[in-house]
Amino acid sequence: MNESIAIGSSTIIGAMTSPSSKSPFNRAHLVARGGHDKIMQVRAYTSEGMAEGPVLAEEDWHALVAAEQALLLPQGFELTAGAALWVLRPGLPRRERILHDLRVSSVLLHEHIAVADAWLCLVNEGRAAAIELRDRWHREAVEASRGLAWAGQWAGAEAEAEIAHAIARGLDPETLALLIFVYEHRGRDVRAKGIRTMAHRSRGEEFARQVDERLAPLRRRLAEPGERTSRASRARGVWKQIREVARRGLEETLKSLPNPEATAA
Repeated sequence: MNESIAIGSSTIIGAMTSPSSKSPFNRAHLVARGGHDKIMQVRAYTSEGMAEGPVLAEEDWHALVAAEQALLLPQGFELTAGAALWVLRPGLPRRERILHDLRVSSVLLHEHIAVADAWLCLVNEGRAAAIELRDRWHREAVEASRGLAWAGQWAGAEAEAEIAHAIARGLDPETLALLIFVYEHRGRDVRAKGIRTMAHRSRGEEFARQVDERLAPLRRRLAEPGERTSRASRARGVWKQIREVARRGLEETLKSLPNPEATAA
């Protein structure tokens, strides 16, 4: 049964995520201590200035931390409406830029906390910018996975697809289809089948059908005649584009410099 605590007089003490998780990105509910030393797993915020969720006994909270089912923060922070914990781990591509995005968008409630090799970010999800950032990172990972797959770089495609799945706000049929696709081509048939089963059990047959509909064109494209050759060509093309961008950038830089003859005149 859910109870409530006053936001303004409560302190964030931890979050419901494992400190040793292998996931490159985690979003976790906070754990806060309110009036009368009540410890609560914060599930929602109300317009009346209250936080709601299940209450944890002191011994249960310590047991969760000891079992690494929850994370104890090294210091307390004032509870803010909309707050949640985002964990950025070393396996997260573009981690430095993602942290920069959080800073410049003003959704970080405090500077990130470095614990072991993880960066703990208290984020205000009540701000639209937080959701927009997460959706953008998700889209970037999906597009990176597809590009690597079409270039025949399946290990990279798998890593980016898993990043997309971790960052997505809930189950996304496009991302699940991409996961199945790359797992199939990585020889991970059990995982591929497990994703399809999970989609059906969690959201029903209609959702599983949406996953299948997005998977079919991926399979068809790979089966097209000449696709193997075109993948190799695209891989070479990527490096060609990088060199061309560098060349154009150098040319633009040189053009911007003053003409020494004109300067001398």
